[in-house]
Amino acid sequence: LIACVRNPIDRAISHYTYAKRKHNETANTFKEAIKRRPDFIEWGLYEKQLKPYFDLFPKEQILVLQYEKIKGNEEAFMKHVYRFLEVDEGHISPFLTKRVNKTSEVSYRFSFLNRSIQRVKLFLRNNGWGYKLLIFFQKSGLSKLATGALNMNRRSVQNPKTTNEPIHIDERTKKELHEYYQDDINRLEERVTIDTSPWNM
Repeated sequence: LIACVRNPIDRAISHYTYAKRKHNETANTFKEAIKRRPDFIEWGLYEKQLKPYFDLFPKEQILVLQYEKIKGNEEAFMKHVYRFLEVDEGHISPFLTKRVNKTSEVSYRFSFLNRSIQRVKLFLRNNGWGYKLLIFFQKSGLSKLATGALNMNRRSVQNPKTTNEPIHIDERTKKELHEYYQDDINRLEERVTIDTSPWNM
C-alpha cells in the first residue's frame, strides 16, 4: 500500500481551486467554501484517513511518501517506490517528468446540472453508497450513458488568465488550519518516518 501526502493546507487550497475551475464550487472565498464543504479540509487529516489501513496491515507493507519531495527529484523518488515494491530500480519511465492531469478551465452549458450531480456524488460517497451504485451503473450499462451526458454538458475554455491564476487565503485562515491539522500531523509522525517541518508556518 502506497500513499503520497502533501502539506494539508496546500492540498485543501488545491482541492478548492480545482472545484472552482470545474465550476463545482460557487463560494466566493475559501473560508466560505469549507463551511459548506468540510471535505475540502477533512481529506488532509492523513493519519485519520490512513488509520484503518495501519490497523489492518503490517507497518512494513505501507509506504507513506511526501509530494514535496517529488519535484526536481523524480528519479530518486521513484527508486524509493521500486525498492519498497522489490522491483527493478533501474527502470526509468518516459513519463517521469511529464505533468499529467493538469487542471484546466471547464465551462458547462447547464452549470446547475453539474453542481447538482456533484452534490449527489458527495452525499452518496459520504454515506457509503458510492461504490455500490458504481457497480450497479457499470453492470447495467448506465455508466456509459451518464458519462456521455456529462461530456455533452462540458465545454473546454481556453482562458489562461483564469486557469493559471492562484487562489490565496489570508494568514489568519492559514494559522487556523495549521492548528486544525497539528494533532493529526503529530500522530502521523508517530506512525511513519517523514519530515513535516516544511509544512510549518
